[in-house]
Amino acid sequence: MDRVNIYKANLYHAESAIACYLQACSKQKDDSKVRRYISRILWLLTFDSVDEVLSKCLEQFHTSVHIEKWLEWVPQLLAGLGSKEARVFHAILQTIGRVHPQALYFPIRNVYLTVRGEYQEVMARHKNLVEYNRNLPDGDPMKKDIPDQPPEFARLKPRMSWCNKLLHVLREIHPTMLNALESIIETLHYMKDAWYDEVLQKLYTVIQMCETEAFEIDHRQDVLNVKISQQIYKYITGIMQYLNTVPANSRSRDASKQTTIKQRFEADFDFSNNQGKKLHKVLKTLKCWVKMLDKTQSNNSKNYMEERCSYLSKFCSSSAEVYLIGEFLNPKAHYVKIARFLPKIETIRKHSLTARRLFIRGSNGKVYPYLMVNTSSHVKLARSEERFLQLLRMFNKSLVQRKESCRRNLQWSVPKVVAVAPGSRLIEDNTSNISVLEIYRWYCKNRTPEMEVDAPIAYYYEQLGRMQNEGSVLNRIALNKIYHFIQTNILPHCASRLAKKTYPDPVMFWSFRHQITRQTALDCLVQFALFLSSLKPEHIYITQETGTLSTVHYHIPISKETGEFVHEQHIPFRLTPNMITLMALSPCLVLWCSL
Repeated sequence: MDRVNIYKANLYHAESAIACYLQACSKQKDDSKVRRYISRILWLLTFDSVDEVLSKCLEQFHTSVHIEKWLEWVPQLLAGLGSKEARVFHAILQTIGRVHPQALYFPIRNVYLTVRGEYQEVMARHKNLVEYNRNLPDGDPMKKDIPDQPPEFARLKPRMSWCNKLLHVLREIHPTMLNALESIIETLHYMKDAWYDEVLQKLYTVIQMCETEAFEIDHRQDVLNVKISQQIYKYITGIMQYLNTVPANSRSRDASKQTTIKQRFEADFDFSNNQGKKLHKVLKTLKCWVKMLDKTQSNNSKNYMEERCSYLSKFCSSSAEVYLIGEFLNPKAHYVKIARFLPKIETIRKHSLTARRLFIRGSNGKVYPYLMVNTSSHVKLARSEERFLQLLRMFNKSLVQRKESCRRNLQWSVPKVVAVAPGSRLIEDNTSNISVLEIYRWYCKNRTPEMEVDAPIAYYYEQLGRMQNEGSVLNRIALNKIYHFIQTNILPHCASRLAKKTYPDPVMFWSFRHQITRQTALDCLVQFALFLSSLKPEHIYITQETGTLSTVHYHIPISKETGEFVHEQHIPFRLTPNMITLMALSPCLVLWCSL
């Protein structure tokens, strides 16, 4: 605090500090120290005055820092385009774009489209308000003096103009590469979800809402007669409206099938009588619809590039020098270019979303799979996850330089995530990744006899209904008996069975358990330290080749009023019995193996 007061009182000290940090960045070879210096420079700019003394100092000497050192801070520089330091940030970004245009094009295009959409929405709302106010008669108490421009205009317009200037500069310097990137983005847009993919995603969401409501304590005493809430009713009605607005397919066979599904959905979810609103019945019907649409999706799971994306099928290294998507998120000496896009496209369900998997062959001969994911329903949360992945990448570089963490191979598995549009992004994939939920489905399929995926929930409802009909008292002891039976008889050691089948060699099996224990301990540590709350077992993916854990569903709960962490859960994540059995025979050995 003493240093903060010194900087506020006399900007000469802050200006000298920025000059010293920039000089140190130009001479320093240790990346961790350079990151620390740049972060302090960005922090010192917050003390700048109206005369922009600190901004002028940074603008004058920022070229002394190697461009590779600025690549990690592109999101923060773009965020600063809406602040008073926008001019110096624009100069730094322009310097980066001259050497690495691809590192700048995707994020700045995404920011520009996001700000432009928000700007158009604000201006349309303000125009309607002005017209409404003009039509009011004189003397009406509702009539007010409305300014010519909305309050958000001063925040959005400058940032949009700075982004537009940067895009024009990039197009003038690198026209061929940017035309190729724009064509790739437009072609990827055609890989959007089909209508049944969108309906399937909505059904998964409403099933989650129903199960959350069904497992509430207040509904356990009368589980067979509980009715759906108004929120669930509106969501299902919204799905009906979406089905009515879906345009008919050009092929007659698909059009008739589409019409049949609409009529059947309206018949199955007829809420005219009270019996149709029972939660248990609605949940059962929703799961039947999920099975049917899953089958439709699996029949259309494989497509070919020529059918969907003609530009990508013809793209090659001679068309333009385009690097792999997200290659500049980790600055290094050599970057891999795109040689060609492989012709196969797969439709899979991953990260709780329906995604298109495409394969890219790099200039080094390796094949890199990527997921095209639609994130239009949670755009702000997606940007928050990307910033947190940026933080984990910086943590990894510090862990590599530490002796003990490097010896234990303690690193977070951080996939490359690039937002190509405000509502879609490309995620680096690994075909050997398997989620905890997929492990459970594998167990259900290979069990003798084969078991339904919803068997534990069905057993839970069956026991509660039986106790309700018998007039028994539902207490904690009865619930513990139900959960104990599910753990011991329905779900016994699913993860360890798959691991033993995948690694029959005892040495490989022990190494896999050792690695996954360390990775879980590292993830639990960062959750407790940063109050992560949205990470669930079904969001955790295990790489069967190496035993590392990976996920992109990170969310840091920060209060909008205070800007501090919010305790949404007392315990962010607990190990499931199956994961404990996979790692070691007892919970005490889990801690021992992680040392």
